Amino acid sequence: MSQQQSSQDKSEKPSPQKLRKAKREGQVARSKEFVVGVLFITIALFLWAYGHFLAEQAEKLFTINYQLSAAELREPDIMARKLGESVLLLAGIFVPMAMVLLIMTVLASMIPGGWVMALKPIQPKLSKISPLAGLKRLFSIKSLVELVKSILKITLISIVLYVLLDNNLGTLIAAQRAPFEQGMGITLSHIIKALIYFGIVVLLIGLIDMPYQLWSHIKELKMTKQEVKEEHKNSEGRPEVKQRIRQIQQQMSRRRIDNSVPTADVILTNPTHYAVALKYDLSRAGAPFVVAKGEDEMAFRIKAIAEQHNIEVMNLPPLTRAIYFNTRVDQEIPGPLFVAVAHVLTYVMQLKAYKEGRNDKPQPLPSFAIPKQLLTKKP
Repeated sequence: MSQQQSSQDKSEKPSPQKLRKAKREGQVARSKEFVVGVLFITIALFLWAYGHFLAEQAEKLFTINYQLSAAELREPDIMARKLGESVLLLAGIFVPMAMVLLIMTVLASMIPGGWVMALKPIQPKLSKISPLAGLKRLFSIKSLVELVKSILKITLISIVLYVLLDNNLGTLIAAQRAPFEQGMGITLSHIIKALIYFGIVVLLIGLIDMPYQLWSHIKELKMTKQEVKEEHKNSEGRPEVKQRIRQIQQQMSRRRIDNSVPTADVILTNPTHYAVALKYDLSRAGAPFVVAKGEDEMAFRIKAIAEQHNIEVMNLPPLTRAIYFNTRVDQEIPGPLFVAVAHVLTYVMQLKAYKEGRNDKPQPLPSFAIPKQLLTKKP
């Protein structure tokens, strides 16, 4: 009952971390039929490309072993020598084919799930020899699907084989009475044809099976909401994840600063540790608000961008700290700082007019009374 409930609770998609772990353990979506279909067609193409060479090697093999002179029969090591020659000829036939099949097996296996090199799937497990576990596997949906695929393969291949034999049986029988080279050519061409048909049948089953295997793989790896929470909590505690989160946060802060600072009316600085960018826009807020703020490196970045866009930068440490400690980005400044900021904005407007030759040089800013409770950094 608990296992069934646990299975029903697994409603969440597997996380990238769980998918990577499963892949490391060799648990990936695979379609055996797809691989077998590729191998059938590969063998057929190999025989088609190298059939003449293989026929020559087979003829040499028969010649070596069935044509012996009287002198050769009297040689004491004739059997060992003939065996060695036969082994070399057989190696010339089967080694190239084995290499091609090995390469194609690896490539075909990589298509659905990618390259995996894991020993865990072949390690012995008690669950594999447990009668109870065996019964569960026997009556599972996966076993039912495998049974259906097996019946489908046997049925279709039997039909193909019957049609081929029905249409070509006379030719194959006649090939047995033909000269060796001609008979081998006829037989080989029919073998190639049969392999191609078998390969197409099994490959089609594999292409149909592949989406099911992917769906089944994801279904087996689904997680409960609790597992997702625990994995997220564990991931956040890892140093590399923390570092990556900091990097992303810094990148987002830089982009926000790059976009927001050019819209500011004035930049207030500490001068080195803090910087805040203020804007007064009645269409957006009823009081001046912070469009960007930064500490240390970000403070330097804000000042650099402000200089590039000819935005006034003013060194007002107490006011800067008070705004930085008590105001978030896109938030209006605290009420006790309204008067001080109003003086600053007025001064900036007058200074701009003076620089453009439209006004006299403004008077220096008065000293501001900043409430002490606003000058303390909040924890």
